[in-house]
Parts: sequence; structure tokens; C-alpha cells
Amino acid sequence: MAPCNHNENPADAIPRGWVPVRVRATNPYSINDLTVGLLETNPHEYLRVLENLMVSEEITEIKKKLNDKPYESWHSNHVFSLSRLVGKMNQGAIDEGFEIGSYYGSRNQDGIPFDLACSLLKKMLNCGADIMAKDYYENSIIDYLSHPEYNHFSRTDNEEFKRVVEGIYYASVEEGIPPEH
Repeated sequence: MAPCNHNENPADAIPRGWVPVRVRATNPYSINDLTVGLLETNPHEYLRVLENLMVSEEITEIKKKLNDKPYESWHSNHVFSLSRLVGKMNQGAIDEGFEIGSYYGSRNQDGIPFDLACSLLKKMLNCGADIMAKDYYENSIIDYLSHPEYNHFSRTDNEEFKRVVEGIYYASVEEGIPPEH
């Protein structure tokens, strides 16, 4: 191998007609990996999947996925599903002895910590998740968080998260951002 000649132009070493190709790093995740089930059972992995998808997928596909309303979460989109998981499951629901997996949130009774929940919320909203979306019962995220007495599987120790969500929700209302349905 010949030693490098520092007087040569590096561009001269590229063969004529050669076109550089930008290779996208392979993403081990697909859009189908982004589920409310993963959010419930492994929120750290959910965040990792979302972050990877944000660099490899079209934002419209991520937005569509985040606004899906699967049956398992009472037809709540991903932001609303997140709100069902922040904080500790109320003691009354735990004491009733429901089987793990019998309702959304049962597989994460200790809940998602505030800091992680805020990171997830921010990423979801940046990708177009609709904070104004309603669940199967036509409750908004604010209805759900503000009235735990009407919700058998409500969470405790989530007041800080409630304030963050309320601030974003009411700012969206004031700005006139229409809900996506």
C-alpha cells in the first residue's frame, strides 16, 4: 500500500461516476413495537422504541400510531394511556385482588415515575399525539385525572403529573388546537 501523499486532493481518489450513498442506520424497532402494552409493562423500553422511531420513521406514521385507541386501554390513545399509569394504583383496587393483566395498568401497580412520565409525554406530544382525545366513555384526560372517585383504577401520588397535563391541555384549548378524532 502506498503511503498517503498529503499533496493530493482527496476528491481525486474518488472514481468518476461514483455517487456516495447515505446509509440509514438499521433500526431494530418497527412502528408495531410501539404499543400501550409495552408502555404499561416496560415504559423505559417504550421510550427507547419511540426515540428510535423518531429518527427512522415518518412522523405521520408515529402520529397515527400514538393516536390509535386500542381496546386494552379503554380505547385511550397513548397520551391518555400514559395518564392511566402515572402514580401508584389506588389501594382499593389492589385490595380487591384483581388478577394481574385483567385491566389496563394492573401490570404496573407502582406506576411510572414522574420524570419518566414527563419525558414520555413530551416525546409523544412532539410526535403529534392528541392530548385532547377522549376514551371509550367520552372522558377527556382532564376528566380522568380530575375525578379519581369515578374511576375504579385511578392512581395516587400523581398530582405533579396532573398539573403538567392540565397546563398543556388548557394551553392547547386556549390556542384553539382542534382535537383529532
